[in-house]
Amino acid sequence: MQTISTENTPFVLDEDKPLSPQGRFNRLSYLGWNFLYSIIVTAIVMVFMLLAGGSAVVFLGSINPDGYSETASFASVGIFSIGVFFIALVSLYFAFVFAIRRLHDIDLTVLVFAPGTKGINRFGPVRPSKGWEIVLGWLYVVFFIFGILFYGAFVGMLMSTIDPANIASPPSLEAPTKIL
Repeated sequence: MQTISTENTPFVLDEDKPLSPQGRFNRLSYLGWNFLYSIIVTAIVMVFMLLAGGSAVVFLGSINPDGYSETASFASVGIFSIGVFFIALVSLYFAFVFAIRRLHDIDLTVLVFAPGTKGINRFGPVRPSKGWEIVLGWLYVVFFIFGILFYGAFVGMLMSTIDPANIASPPSLEAPTKIL
């Protein structure tokens, strides 16, 4: 194991930039930043959906006030798809940055379940979690658990309402009614 002296260290904790791949994230900082990032990306995508959908409605109303134009809706879907693609590319950068910082903290390939190395390692000193990172990290854990429980309950509810006797068989499997 490599030991790093705390004297003459090039790392300054006050200059930590969370959106840079240099430095470390402990577990709660990692979860907190991921949750904040998820909220921001979701808000951006929702605004973009409203703008893309709104532009389609305006376009439809100005071209064909009495009917429906498939061309405008396809254009709106295309604009939305291109926008989501660019949002995903930017999001990928931040996902990698957060993962790199977490891996720097533990010197392993496990992100959330392993505690970080104690003291200074080759990537810098331990970065203490800020209060809002702790709150967002725990909220992320709670929402994740409730999401799994909600999904399980939702699937269970759907499965309980299905009666196999009422499911129609596909037409290709039905017995022929005419002989040719």
